[in-house]
Amino acid sequence: MSVVYLIAGLGLFSGGPDGGGYMYYSTQDGDTLVTFEWIDIAGSDTIALGDDATGTLPLGFEFPIYDSIYDSILVGSNGALGFNLDGYITYSNRPLPYYAMDFIAVYWDDLSPNVDGASIYYQTFTDCPDAYDGACFVIQWDSVPHYGQNFGQTFQAILYDNGNIKLQYLVLDPNYTTSTTIGIHAADTSSASGKVLQYVYNGDPAEHTPEDSMAILFVAPEVPYHSIAEIQGTMIPGSDSSAFVGDTVMTSGIVVSKGAKTGKGLHIKMPDGGPYSGIMVFVLDTTGGFGDLALGDKIVVTGVVKEYYGYTELVVPSMDNVMVVDTGQPIPVDTITASMISNDNPDTAEMYEGVLVYLDSVVVDSQSNYYYYISDPTGTALLSDDNIDPLTIGSSIRVTGIDLYSYGEYKVLARSNDDIEVISEPAPVYPVLTIDTIQRTMDTTYSTVFVGDTAVVTGVVASIGVAGTKNVFLAGNPYGPYNGIIAYFSQGIPSFLDEGDSVEITAVITEYYGNTELFVFDTTLVSELGSGTVPDPILIPAGYVDTSESSTYYPVQPDTAEAYEHVLVKVETLQVTGYDDSNFYGWYMVQAAKASDTVYFKIDTAWGIPAVGDYYNVTGYVVTRAGLYTLVPRAATDLEQVTGASEDLSRPFVKLASMDRNGIVIRYNLSEPGNVSIRVYAINGRLIVNRDLRLNSGYGEVRIPAILRTGVYIVNFNGTKFKTIVR
Repeated sequence: MSVVYLIAGLGLFSGGPDGGGYMYYSTQDGDTLVTFEWIDIAGSDTIALGDDATGTLPLGFEFPIYDSIYDSILVGSNGALGFNLDGYITYSNRPLPYYAMDFIAVYWDDLSPNVDGASIYYQTFTDCPDAYDGACFVIQWDSVPHYGQNFGQTFQAILYDNGNIKLQYLVLDPNYTTSTTIGIHAADTSSASGKVLQYVYNGDPAEHTPEDSMAILFVAPEVPYHSIAEIQGTMIPGSDSSAFVGDTVMTSGIVVSKGAKTGKGLHIKMPDGGPYSGIMVFVLDTTGGFGDLALGDKIVVTGVVKEYYGYTELVVPSMDNVMVVDTGQPIPVDTITASMISNDNPDTAEMYEGVLVYLDSVVVDSQSNYYYYISDPTGTALLSDDNIDPLTIGSSIRVTGIDLYSYGEYKVLARSNDDIEVISEPAPVYPVLTIDTIQRTMDTTYSTVFVGDTAVVTGVVASIGVAGTKNVFLAGNPYGPYNGIIAYFSQGIPSFLDEGDSVEITAVITEYYGNTELFVFDTTLVSELGSGTVPDPILIPAGYVDTSESSTYYPVQPDTAEAYEHVLVKVETLQVTGYDDSNFYGWYMVQAAKASDTVYFKIDTAWGIPAVGDYYNVTGYVVTRAGLYTLVPRAATDLEQVTGASEDLSRPFVKLASMDRNGIVIRYNLSEPGNVSIRVYAINGRLIVNRDLRLNSGYGEVRIPAILRTGVYIVNFNGTKFKTIVR
């Protein structure tokens, strides 16, 4: 159909573009970008042609058309022009494309310019007499009748040096207006090139039947025209990036999606579909949205080709760069299999990047990290969970969506719930696993071997909203090592859950930055079994959660700490030694010590910040954060300040208590008196402090004065029963 659609206040648009980017405007279609302005060149030079004859003429300038440039033209007596100077133009008009040459069907039919009173005039203007600022070539069939008829017809073609072509019809024989061909095409007549723009053939379409005082303007692209398939399928060797990245190009396609990936994005597709047939148009300024643009509109777009993290896009400044050339077109959809867009087959998946695809009878296998795994007998693909309601694992569905590439993966992006058709939802059957089994059965990296599995797990709700607003800590039975786990509710914690509830949860087992978790993707799969008991914290030594080499229990760790992952524990008499609010991804951490063991615990600064040197009994869940085992208290009441506390005197030690510019302080605990040598070395090996001391039994501190500059030092303690080096 021909479109009457206002474009950016410029006028009305008729047809195209073809595969070469040519478009046409027509006075018949009411376009204001073209007017009938007859340039009468009667009396100028003529070319004498017999019946069904051709001749050549110089143009007087270089004329670009499609992929070539010419300075001469082939003139046919039968109302057509070509650019093969040895060519022939038959009297029998045909639908376009026809000849293997760049071709202009001005008014192609069986004409007789060789009868009395008929002429073919031509003239080159360095300054075209119409409104065009440049050179043009005008050729005019004057008073030329159809073969065997007497009605003299007058029409002309104007070729502009910018590649535009204007056809004008002064007077035509009304008895023969439905037996002619008007249009243009390139020398490449293959359907793949698409470089043909036919205005009318033998009265089809009827609204384009030629008439007197009519004008048609074929407009050459101001920037190179490339089909979507060219942009997507022509890649930089050795990469998946378009070879047109950075180029300003024109292309066209049918709108198949609006705002599915981003509020500024359109997806368009070539009418015939297939590999490389789709691309996203990213509109920088969407003030006013996408206007009246609708799915099924055919649009012409001029923009810059870019790669956005591997996803090819055409970026345009605003909707002024988007022209509607047709409406109500069928939405082209490619039917594919899961393997064709699987991440296991990236080459094939790349071919369908940006393409609207359809998958029939795929099974929803599982969900993780914002997408579903879907499969059919050919393979497995990903389906984004954006724009759709939650799907039941095990369902059989039909899916329509865009083959999207983001975060290094190909996935189908449905445009809305309407793109998902549920065929069946079989009752899923999942294995029953205990918390102990999940946590205890690990690989060598301390990850559970059940990662990715969906299972039914039973436990008691121990805490809600600790270490994350969507987290619930579950306790197994009996409570202790390997019997705690986090349940992460992706849709939010159900309101019916209370601490102390015994629950059954169906979830996907995951590892989230070292934490074994239950990913609860569907709250309808959570059942209350009755009331349970919130477990009491388990008293453990500080060294159980210190995996450093200075730990009391090293090298048993991290086996011990991993056993208490997500278990509520209590560590007594920890002395605060410092803070860290920058290395734990937004958590405010307190560093504390007991003897040679170091423990980190999270606080809410609203609770108040424990002072360095104070002692606390700390209750909290063991959670991995920034690669360390840390304690996460439930509330301020889990921090119990201990007054009158001292160092752990159960074992002898000599250690560095503090070090500043005025010297060092040594803290010790000895079961009997002993001698100790203290040496402090600069990093270059120079001896700074050299002291031999006699220390009494028991607990105490010694300050050794020294002048120390900022730098790195090595402190060496050497005694009868110990040797320690601190750097």
